Amino acid sequence: MVINQDLTAEVALRINEAVKNAIQDGDKIEKVEESKESQKETEETQVENDGDKKPDFDKNNFEKITELSKSKSDHIIKEHTLDSFIQQYKNAPLDKKSEIVKKFSKKTFFNPKWSTDQVKEAILKGINEAKTLVIQTGSHETTYMGEKVTIQLANNILKTAYGNHSYTLEQLIQSTK
Repeated sequence: MVINQDLTAEVALRINEAVKNAIQDGDKIEKVEESKESQKETEETQVENDGDKKPDFDKNNFEKITELSKSKSDHIIKEHTLDSFIQQYKNAPLDKKSEIVKKFSKKTFFNPKWSTDQVKEAILKGINEAKTLVIQTGSHETTYMGEKVTIQLANNILKTAYGNHSYTLEQLIQSTK
């Protein structure tokens, strides 16, 4: 097996820098396995995008990513914020409300007290950590404002991101009142 020592040294440097930054921020970094929900959502997104997506970041570009595409952030916010669930539920015809509740009861959400900007900041933090750690595919979990946030990547493309808040069917229904 041939080992590229320059690449190995660069990866080690980037990992050390990311860990140092996380420790300074008081955050914890850990790589986690994909959940069934995340895998399904990633597959659905891949089908929707027909695989024609440009990577969200270039593995050879070490600059920090400072903004998400509108379509990517809209998708994540629509699928993983309680406010979006409530809006979708209230706007849905009566015969579709139960489908919406069931769909969202299988998801996890960002902190319901977070603003849209805070959700985007949490996602960007996760992307930049994954980029620094050379994670191009799979899950990466970070901590933002004391909350766990998971991002899913496939070949440097952000597929989804979500928090760790979950709700029962009854809690979701109650939140719409």
